[in-house]
Amino acid sequence: MPYPTKQIITETVLAFIVLAVFVMIAILSVRMAPAAAANIEANSSKWDSLKITTITEMYAKDAANQYAQTPTLMSYADQDLQQAMILEQSYFDQHEMICGTGHDVMWDSQDPDYGQDKQISINAEGLVQVHLAQGSDIYYKLTCADDTCQVADVIMSDNQSLKDFLNTNCL
Repeated sequence: MPYPTKQIITETVLAFIVLAVFVMIAILSVRMAPAAAANIEANSSKWDSLKITTITEMYAKDAANQYAQTPTLMSYADQDLQQAMILEQSYFDQHEMICGTGHDVMWDSQDPDYGQDKQISINAEGLVQVHLAQGSDIYYKLTCADDTCQVADVIMSDNQSLKDFLNTNCL
């Protein structure tokens, strides 16, 4: 029986090395999966907490500045939502007519009760839900980066996107 050649020995050793590397990767993946999952959960929890803090601060600022010329939401909105809100104001300035909702979307009212109780939480879709004592639920879609969140959209009590509503009705 002939002896194995150097090529066969080299190929066999390489195959065992590759197999060993795959086994090590599999073992490390299994061991690191819980840590990775915990890290994802911690980041999610961090963003959820920051989202709730942002909306809580926005409502407190709005209640403190009830008669401000610029809506509080504008200062918390991202660029796209700000543009939609500017479009609403421009339409009013040009036509002297309301193209928007005709009420304060944060409070779902034309005459808000700034002192009413509210419950703020994160729903299953990652939106911030504000349940107002009057019975309305307002949902906020936020985008977060660098420990800052901005309101990307408001889902009003009729389940309509504020940004889409303004971009459609205020042209």
